[in-house]
Order: sequence, then structure tokens, then C-alpha cells
Amino acid sequence: MAGDRSTLIPVEMRGLTYEGSIHEGDWVRVRGTAKAGTLRATRLENLTTSASVQAKGIPKAAYIAAISIFVLAVVALIIWTISDFNSTPSPPPGFPEP
Repeated sequence: MAGDRSTLIPVEMRGLTYEGSIHEGDWVRVRGTAKAGTLRATRLENLTTSASVQAKGIPKAAYIAAISIFVLAVVALIIWTISDFNSTPSPPPGFPEP
């Protein structure tokens, strides 16, 4: 594929957002891996405008925050369940005493 300008291949770039742009007719250089006949681009360089195009994902800090919140919620649920089983329920108001 390298240097062959007559072969058209499908290109896919995945991400939540993109930084940079390309337009119809722009010359580009693409880096990525081929999978099932489609080039999955990790980086694209627009040779016409000398711009770079990258897919942006979720930052690592967001992943860490989400996992931390999930773990804290599970721990809180476990503590609440254990404390609920250990407490002795009181009779409802008006219940006759033995």
C-alpha cells in the first residue's frame, strides 16, 4: 500500500472527538493498522494544510474517577448491608410487649 496512489482503501478513525480537519481533495498521510480490509487510522497528517488530525478519547483521569466512584459505591453498599443485618429491629409502635 505504501506509495501506491491508485489504490483506494477504506479508512476508519474512531474517537469521541477529533482534533484537526480534512476536506475533499486534501492529500493525506495515514498511520494505523489494516484490519478486515479497512485501515484503522491512529493518526492522520493533512499534507495539503500541514495539519495533524487525531482522535480524542476519554482521559485517563475520567476512567480513574469512574472506577473510584464505583468501588466506593460497592464498599458503601456492603457496609450498609452488614450493618443492617447486625441491628436488632424494634417493634412497631403499639405492638404488645411480651
